[in-house]
Amino acid sequence: HNTLPIGTRIGEFEITGLVGVGGFGIVYQAMDHSLHRQVALKEYMPTSLAQRAPDGSVSILSETQREAFEAGRSSFVNEARLLAQFDHPSLVKVYRFWQAGGTAYMVMPLYIGKTLRQILEERPELDEAWIRKFLAPVMSALEVIHRENCFHRDISPDNIMLLEDDRPVLLDFGAARRVIGDMTQALTVFVKHSYA
Repeated sequence: HNTLPIGTRIGEFEITGLVGVGGFGIVYQAMDHSLHRQVALKEYMPTSLAQRAPDGSVSILSETQREAFEAGRSSFVNEARLLAQFDHPSLVKVYRFWQAGGTAYMVMPLYIGKTLRQILEERPELDEAWIRKFLAPVMSALEVIHRENCFHRDISPDNIMLLEDDRPVLLDFGAARRVIGDMTQALTVFVKHSYA
């Protein structure tokens, strides 16, 4: 019930589908009517802290959660701003971001492919040559962000996608989760279990 309905317009973007829902955000497929292309539109929506109002805006569940909600939203915007600065083929690209309706949004390419987790479920045994070819671009992307003192802290098979052209892309930097976790401590972990 917290997702926006298909057909909703947010500026020049029209929601055409749902890509995924997580504890801290919703990713929609959207049509960019200005540039005539399909994109992914990510909305900051921490379900443990906020709810969708009838007008489509986002509001906090309780005044006691305002500080955590606003810190998470600020971190979401900072994550988008940081990612927009990078231009690496294996890093998720952010085209633009903004705040509206009590929440924040970022627009990215609509990536089509399978996560490493899905690939491992289909083919549990991968040969070393394939793994090296797959991970080399991801390691290159990490080198780029580490040079800027940026750390992903949520790397796992479900956050690496292999696109249709066999290019891996590192997804979901999870910055909003780190800040909210710092403030509430009960909501999230700081690193990915079994992969940190």
